[in-house]
Amino acid sequence: MTVSRTIGGVTVLAIEDDDGPFFEPREVAFPRVDPRLWAEADQRDPASVRDGNWHLRFRWGSAVCRQRC
Repeated sequence: MTVSRTIGGVTVLAIEDDDGPFFEPREVAFPRVDPRLWAEADQRDPASVRDGNWHLRFRWGSAVCRQRC
């Protein structure tokens, strides 16, 4: 899925290249994160958790100028 944001005369496109599971549980990778923050993150991006694993989307960005940059 392509996500875009426009700031002034520039539109930035975040084009999804791939997606897949993170190599270890996020609680192991980031042990100091409060579990309440993980719960909030899950509410904001429910697709980031699949089958109990952290699932990431890999994107690259591209800027498109609508006016003279």
